[in-house]
Amino acid sequence: MALLCLNFGILFFDRNALNFLMPYVQPELGLSYTQVGLLGSALSLTWALAAIFVGWLSDKAGRRKVIIIACTVLFALCSVLSGLATSFLMLLGARLVLVPIALASGWRHAFFIAAVPGVISALLIWLLVIERKLPPPAPRQPGDRAPVMQVLSNRNVLVCSFIAVVLVAYLVVTWGFMPLVLVQLRGIADTAAAGLMAVLGVASALCSFIIPWLSDIYGRRPVMCLFTLVGVILPLGALWFDGPAVVLGMIFFVGWMFNGTFPTFMATVPHESVSPQQAATAMGVVMGVGEIIGGVLAPSLAGRLSDVYGLEAVCWLLVALAVVGGIAALFLRETAPRIVARQNAPATT
Repeated sequence: MALLCLNFGILFFDRNALNFLMPYVQPELGLSYTQVGLLGSALSLTWALAAIFVGWLSDKAGRRKVIIIACTVLFALCSVLSGLATSFLMLLGARLVLVPIALASGWRHAFFIAAVPGVISALLIWLLVIERKLPPPAPRQPGDRAPVMQVLSNRNVLVCSFIAVVLVAYLVVTWGFMPLVLVQLRGIADTAAAGLMAVLGVASALCSFIIPWLSDIYGRRPVMCLFTLVGVILPLGALWFDGPAVVLGMIFFVGWMFNGTFPTFMATVPHESVSPQQAATAMGVVMGVGEIIGGVLAPSLAGRLSDVYGLEAVCWLLVALAVVGGIAALFLRETAPRIVARQNAPATT
């Protein structure tokens, strides 16, 4: 479990390498804000298609370890191709199939170095991860709907899919455009902006444990709602706060606590809402829908809005997404075992 968590973190670091390096990539390649958004959309599209297809394939074939290793190696190789890009189209193609480093030796070398941890992680998974066989599925009865249709008709899967659309949009727009907001709109120095973006990584790491733990105690729905609404703090702070960078870093940390809800709506709630044989399919649907709609459309929309109205539009888009996501969480059916057991307990006299 620890190794799989590490692998996810490494891949997410690799995915976001372009966003951290965008203040250096954009001027060298002469990219417009719309093209910046399209690069984020391209990567989200392949994450979406892979989530749906690979989730179904892993349930069907039961060979999850091999699939994880192959995808990890491919993702790392595409990071190398990104470092070789000399034009928008070449960089776009590399994303379809690290700021201190960039300051020291250029953004291209940063992409090369970003690929190394992925290769190492794939090797460790091959050597150390033990794959357990899934239990056999229950025999289908006459009139039963296909497993995929059962997943798609589940209320929590549908709500989580909508939340994924909104919060994935928030995520990719922040990673893609916040460095530009800080450097180009607010005039913050490169190193200070890099530090502020690093705060988001720290918040993600800590809150990915803290928020699910709180949801075990207080329930998935209220925790999801509260911490999604907290997401309005980050863009408003980036837009208006003029105080010390340390305080702005604290604002970023608190505002980014919403990221801790991702394990809950991407995995925990879908997994708790369907049978074990449908778990990977349910999680793949949620991730795929979120990436296809939110991850693909939102960066392009943010880029277009920035070209027309300026980078301030990005911050207001993030505020709207946080509010909508918090409201959507109210429609979840509670699945936390402790809360469900308490609700189902017979009344005592």
